[in-house]
Amino acid sequence: MKTSIQKIQRFIRDEDGAVAIEYGLLAVLIALALAAGATILGGGLSKLFTDIGACFGGSGGGTCPVTMPAGVKP
Repeated sequence: MKTSIQKIQRFIRDEDGAVAIEYGLLAVLIALALAAGATILGGGLSKLFTDIGACFGGSGGGTCPVTMPAGVKP
C-alpha cells in the first residue's frame, strides 16, 4: 500500500510532461503569429507589385507609388 501512494505522489510531482506541453503551446503561438503576419503583409505586397506593374505599362490598372526618373515613359 505504501508503494502505491509513493508512486502516485511521484507522478503528481513529475513536471516533465508539463514542460513539453508548454513548449508545444509556444511553438503553436509562434506559428499562428507568423501565419497572421504573412497574411497581412501578403495583401500589401500584392497591391504594391500590382501598382509598380502599372507604372511600367502592365495591365495592373493601379496608381504609380513611385516617381519615375526623367526620360522613362510609364
